[in-house]
Amino acid sequence: MRNKPKQSRYQGISSEAQHMLALGESGRFEFKREPDAVSVKLISTLANWVALSPGREAAHLLVGVDEVEDKATGLVRGVPFGLPRGLDRAVSRIQDLASKTRPVPVDTFIVEENVSTDTPFVRVEIRPTMAPHFDDEGRRQTRQGRSTRALTDDELLRIYLDREAGTFAARFRQTSEELRFGLWEDVLQRRA
Repeated sequence: MRNKPKQSRYQGISSEAQHMLALGESGRFEFKREPDAVSVKLISTLANWVALSPGREAAHLLVGVDEVEDKATGLVRGVPFGLPRGLDRAVSRIQDLASKTRPVPVDTFIVEENVSTDTPFVRVEIRPTMAPHFDDEGRRQTRQGRSTRALTDDELLRIYLDREAGTFAARFRQTSEELRFGLWEDVLQRRA
């Protein structure tokens, strides 16, 4: 069964984005008012945060969103600010930055939100491809709450071991299929 393609453009705000805005910034959600505040370092950091836990599917970066603190509760939530220079420019910048992560580009899926209003924004789903990811200066970082910190040696080792285990499993499956196919060919030739 094929997965249903994800919607990448909403005239209003999707229920998923509404939920993120209400929860506020955390390890999973990062808000940036301007596309220029997004960096290779930020994108690779979010991808590494996902790679640290098998239960995490993606980190989300919302660009064109302001952080607003509720004076009574102290809770911070996101409010659409908009992208004065346009959605296309923001999308292009984010795609360009994601392509510059090392050792290979991270996986990004960009969703345009609130496009029929004066405050459009983008929601970027970020997934690792070959973690740990790093920027041009070699920084391998992750999230800790709303802050960024360097990956520890143990975290780096765990990420590398997970990556190699995935590579081994894929090779093992391929070899198993080749052996199975070879055995069937052999059986069929003996019957002929």
